[in-house]
Amino acid sequence: MFDLLVGSFRRRSFSARLLHSISATVALGGLAFAADGGLDPNFNKNGPLPGTIAGTTGTQGSASSVAHDSLGRIVVAGSATFDFAVARFKSDGTPDTASFGLTGNVTTDLGGTSAAHAVAVDQSGRIVAAGFANIGGVEQLAVVRYLSSGLLDASFNPAGAIPGVVTTNPTGANASIRALALDAAGRIVVAGSAKSGGKDHFLVARYNSNGSLDATFNPLGVMPGVAIIDFSGVNTSSETAYAVGIDSQGRIVAGGTTNATGNGDFALVRLSGADGSRDSTFGFQGLVVADLSAQGATQANSDVMYALTLDANDNIVAAGSSVVSQTGVYNWAATRHLASRGQLDPSFGNNGVTTSSFSGGFSGTSDESARAVKIDQEGKIVLAGWTITSSSLQDFQDFGVARLTATGTLDGAFGSGGKVRTNIATPFASDDYANGLAIDGQGRIVVVGTTEYSGTVKLAVARYIGVSADVRVTKTAAPLLLTVGGTVTYTIAVNNFGPHASTQVVVTDNLPSTLTFAS
Repeated sequence: MFDLLVGSFRRRSFSARLLHSISATVALGGLAFAADGGLDPNFNKNGPLPGTIAGTTGTQGSASSVAHDSLGRIVVAGSATFDFAVARFKSDGTPDTASFGLTGNVTTDLGGTSAAHAVAVDQSGRIVAAGFANIGGVEQLAVVRYLSSGLLDASFNPAGAIPGVVTTNPTGANASIRALALDAAGRIVVAGSAKSGGKDHFLVARYNSNGSLDATFNPLGVMPGVAIIDFSGVNTSSETAYAVGIDSQGRIVAGGTTNATGNGDFALVRLSGADGSRDSTFGFQGLVVADLSAQGATQANSDVMYALTLDANDNIVAAGSSVVSQTGVYNWAATRHLASRGQLDPSFGNNGVTTSSFSGGFSGTSDESARAVKIDQEGKIVLAGWTITSSSLQDFQDFGVARLTATGTLDGAFGSGGKVRTNIATPFASDDYANGLAIDGQGRIVVVGTTEYSGTVKLAVARYIGVSADVRVTKTAAPLLLTVGGTVTYTIAVNNFGPHASTQVVVTDNLPSTLTFAS
């Protein structure tokens, strides 16, 4: 029994003597390594549940988004005690206490209740977090940039009330950021919602690297640098953007939900990266609306898109929840929209749509939701969110992770039938909600969110094996021609091509009765 690190190689030779004829086979047994979808035992390996983290420094808090820096460290953003909060963990899951803040996390008081909903790391290692800040009773867009050390970056909005912090009130009413992306020029693109005329509408804004609004983006808008999108066109609909991405042509894609055509549908807008104008080649006047729900569903938010990502062909893969029956049961939902015009891709799932449920709850329903989506190195689609687990008396929410093939079917090589659930507070029953997802350079899946047990809400992190080890065994014999009484030498080579180490590998070679072991 031995362990194989990535790229490692083991060789073993032995000799056998031919008794009366030659016939030898090799039986390979016990190739054991972590399966796709299993918790990574090397992440926070000394914690109560290796592979997971529950809370930091004992404070209440939550996580909404996660990203990796160039060193593979895990950056998590959310809130703690009603302030912006960012934590950084080393690759092994331990807090980065030596080089980030004082205890591996920092909080920023923006003057009122605030929270970060999104995070990214720029090419200089600076951390950009975005969300909202309640200032004077009005929620405003909030963007904060930190140095790699966790200190506020004073070169970002240097003349502001708090250097390193930008707050923006585009309409005089509530506004919030739900997602962000960094473009090739280092500009910060955010998406969320802003209330205008008493209705919430999509908001997309772009900031320059110095924290100022980019006046070349929607330059003729009420506030240059900000675009507000009303899907009805006459202020009769409400919509919120929860996701944003930038395609290979620099076009900005934002996604969320709108009730412009019914009770709530998946919604997309694509904007020019040059000036923020709507892309007229996409859907109708730059807008796409997709109704996924079961016929007859009447819920106010029948379909909600919470996340999107772009594949290698700029097709849009979206994830969220959808009502799949007239009884109002919500399941995970994923769609793929073609880059050409945003139409659903008929080669994905069922005419462009995949829905999935983990299980029914104690109440007989299974209200579940995907909240994040990424595409891994093999082109498979990874979703994270929350699902239901039932005890004898009540339902509990758990982290849920699912992996789809490129065609939108559940990947049977991942977890159980393509799905994995995790109770963060094992062995206790807790309510766990996954909100964010990132995939590192080794294909490992990092999921962040919250865990609630006994009234305390804490940050939660879990890391899963995304792509397990590729262990290959070969056997050669010399000489190839052998007479009775002669000796043949067999060489067995075992190689791990990665991307993960494999443990407790056992290779068994069974000699047939025609051979006897020599040495």
